Amino acid sequence: MLATCLSLASLLPIKAATPYQEAFEKGNEAYADGQYALAIEQYVAALQSGFESWEVFFNLGNAYYRSGNYPQAILYYERAALRTRTKTPIQTNLALAESKIADRFEQMPRFFATAWWNKLTEAFSPTAWAIILLGLFFLILASSCLYLLGRNYLQKKTGFFGFVFCLLLLTVGSLAAVNDYRQAKKEYAIVMCLSVEAKTSPEERSQTKFMLHEGSKVLIEDRIGTYGKIRIKNGSRAWIPMECLEKI
Repeated sequence: MLATCLSLASLLPIKAATPYQEAFEKGNEAYADGQYALAIEQYVAALQSGFESWEVFFNLGNAYYRSGNYPQAILYYERAALRTRTKTPIQTNLALAESKIADRFEQMPRFFATAWWNKLTEAFSPTAWAIILLGLFFLILASSCLYLLGRNYLQKKTGFFGFVFCLLLLTVGSLAAVNDYRQAKKEYAIVMCLSVEAKTSPEERSQTKFMLHEGSKVLIEDRIGTYGKIRIKNGSRAWIPMECLEKI
């Protein structure tokens, strides 16, 4: 099952090989030969060449997983997920990596309407939302013209209800686009320290609230000095040193 789940993503052929493409292909070859350290080196070189894609982050996550470095695997799977709407293979591998780490936090339950709303906002990219909203704006203009310039009752009725319907969709779409933007602006990170004490305040001498271990995903809500205020899956908040976090 692991062999299937950890299969590599590949890019479309490029006519003129670039340094990125060459490093990416060498990484795939090394991975296929079981040389995971070399594969990691080549995938990192591909990223350093200046071109980023979800495929290279995904493959780098697979190489780290095969090397037994699960925190790094989780980090790169998460980074891959940010760069594509195709989540299924990434989430499958991410779940495998998360099953290998120490921390087990239950997801804080969400109201079903909130979960549905978040799925709606994540259904389209920011560019797609912009196109949808622009299209609805023009439909509102067309409906207004039909209502004002319609020659008979049916045309005016169609224009009026078309205006109301499109205005409603535009309002919902605008709120969804704003929510999608806010979600994208949230700062998530992965704990990279073997273990770290999560404190009640941003001070070394403050009380320890709970322990975190490498590989845990947290939301950074605030920063004071060298400490970051984080929230974990179950909703608990605490302060940990920023040096223990790697931003996704």
